[in-house]
Amino acid sequence: VHITTGRPISELWREGRRKKRARFDRLVMLGLVRERSELYERIDARCDKMIELGLVEETKELLDQGYSRTLTSGQALGYKEVVRYLKGECSFEEAVELIKRDTRRYAKRQLTWFRADPRMEWLDVGVFESKKEAARCILSLIKGKMAAM
Repeated sequence: VHITTGRPISELWREGRRKKRARFDRLVMLGLVRERSELYERIDARCDKMIELGLVEETKELLDQGYSRTLTSGQALGYKEVVRYLKGECSFEEAVELIKRDTRRYAKRQLTWFRADPRMEWLDVGVFESKKEAARCILSLIKGKMAAM
């Protein structure tokens, strides 16, 4: 490296770390929250939609192609529960309830994780009349934060 660049590799590493840090100097972290009951309703509806759009068929096709349930991707929310159903380890209804339950638990863990980050700004989207109004507020917040940096 030194022969090619004329600089020691340690110097290049330090420079790279400085550049990496600089990319995050103007970072705005915004978390969107809503009432838990509404969040859970939306999660349930999303899970129902995934089933409706062919999650079972897609999972069966992957298994038929030889993909193993033990792959990391096979552990993704929805897939592992559907695999259990397809293998006869639970009923379809149980699989759907497990998908919903596990997705709600995952959402709760995400909120817990992000709430611990002091850089996070929180915005309750339940106070807005429309998605457009929420989007305008979010853009305004981001512009204000960026201007202050």
